[in-house]
Amino acid sequence: MRILITGGTGFLGRHLLPMLAGHELFVISRGAHVEGGFPDGINWIEADLGAGLDTSLLPARMDGVIHLAQSDRYRDFPGGAADMFRVNVETPARLLQWAEKAGVSSFVAASTGTVYEPFDGPMREDDFVSPRSYYGASKLAAEALALAYGGVFNVTQLRVFFLYGPGQRGMMIANIIDSIRKGKTLTLPKDNDGLEFVPTFVEDTARVFVQALEEGWNGVYNVAAPHRINFRQLLEQIGEALGRRPVIERIEAERPTPIVPSLEKIAARVDIDSFLTFRQGLEKTLAAEAASR
Repeated sequence: MRILITGGTGFLGRHLLPMLAGHELFVISRGAHVEGGFPDGINWIEADLGAGLDTSLLPARMDGVIHLAQSDRYRDFPGGAADMFRVNVETPARLLQWAEKAGVSSFVAASTGTVYEPFDGPMREDDFVSPRSYYGASKLAAEALALAYGGVFNVTQLRVFFLYGPGQRGMMIANIIDSIRKGKTLTLPKDNDGLEFVPTFVEDTARVFVQALEEGWNGVYNVAAPHRINFRQLLEQIGEALGRRPVIERIEAERPTPIVPSLEKIAARVDIDSFLTFRQGLEKTLAAEAASR
């Protein structure tokens, strides 16, 4: 297949590209690929999606699209609203228009569990959702635009939860690993064990994207590991793996709402029981980081 990938130099993209060996890959990049570490034979397309997508830069024919790119300013509201709109909404809208003309048969896009804010329901794919944040709203808007093309080509929206793994920077689990390594104080509520959630190893998630593209899935799917863990367990397991006792302060705080999505739909297509537990994924993450030093 001839496959166009956006966000291929990002965290998920770096793990996904090697899994697409054997396909002809076209990857949109702002130039980060010069750092190296990517498979050979990629056709690089220089473009800054924050300035808008110029579809004239894209090939005239393509078989599939994996759209991973999202705004770097997703935490910055209202200052980053314009960038979030351009990258999270306008870019996929233009990409979908181009895909129809290019003869694409399968379009797979990364969405987010954030569309379920405020996380007070069962989090099933057919639930009514109305996210409170601009980021969540922008991702939901992109979902709606993409799914409208479902009668033109196969469209899959994958709502990803709590990614972690080798090479991640600046996200929750990576930050916690760094904090425990440095002996920084972390907090837990006085009367409970903190957030219950589903950390999901990046390589397990990447394989779902590849399968969805190659099999031509349609619709929305939650993508998460089936292994629940609470924040106290997370801190303890990271501490054990690092050989450092976490420094924990108990504070007054409300019991957080669990963020554990329904996985019935994805389980009908993927063996999610093969997804790594957090302890397994943590060991792979730390081993990879040690090998890269």
